This record gives sequence, C-alpha cells and structure tokens, in this order.
Amino acid sequence: MQVAQPYTSDDILDFAILWAPIGGPSAEQIRVKFSLAVEEYRRRLCDIAQSHRRTRAERGRRALPDRVYATSVLESLLSENAT
Repeated sequence: MQVAQPYTSDDILDFAILWAPIGGPSAEQIRVKFSLAVEEYRRRLCDIAQSHRRTRAERGRRALPDRVYATSVLESLLSENAT
C-alpha cells in the first residue's frame, strides 16, 4: 500500500521559489521538508515546472504581475536543468 504524499506540487514550487534567491535549499532542508533525496526533489521540481509551463502555454496566458517573479524562477530552474 502506497502512502499518500504529505505535500502537493504547489508545496514543492513554493519551496523552490522561496529558496531561489539564496541558491536553493540544502539537501538537509529538502530531506526534512519532503523526505526526498536531492535528485528526486530536482526531478519532481523540473516535472512540475514543465507542467506549469505547458498549462500556461495551453491557456495562452501570460503571468499575472504578482506571479512574474515565480514564473521567472521556474523558467530559470528549467533552463538550469536543460544543461
């Protein structure tokens, strides 16, 4: 039986956006918050960010002014993971 995750995709996005200005969270902070290894956290974050990008593109929407920072952080995360 699989145990439900105690966090949502939005929790991972919010955490990444919160830590982005200071270089991202440490492995210990990720482990404590989500019980994930850094590699798994990054994989999930990248998947979530890509899904967010696709959804926004499908709806033909630009980021709202209060979401510009968050959107720019997500784009940065995606470009870092593309290299």
